[in-house]
Amino acid sequence: MSTWEYKVVPAPKKGTKVRGIKGPEERFAHTLETLMNEMGIIGWEFQRVEILPSLERSGLTGTTTEWRNILVFRRSRTEKN
Repeated sequence: MSTWEYKVVPAPKKGTKVRGIKGPEERFAHTLETLMNEMGIIGWEFQRVEILPSLERSGLTGTTTEWRNILVFRRSRTEKN
């Protein structure tokens, strides 16, 4: 029987410049595609994108809610008997 282990990574905030790829949407898509392919090569299967709240400090005593985009990956981990 196998179980799963999960890895959560922040989604890219902007696309990187690559020769031959123009426009912010194409750059962003290429950056995301590259990240997902790199994770796949090392055995992680893409599951979903989540947008989750994160409470963070604001000033000395305040807090603010920042929304974070994350990518969730998983891979099989066999149980050791």
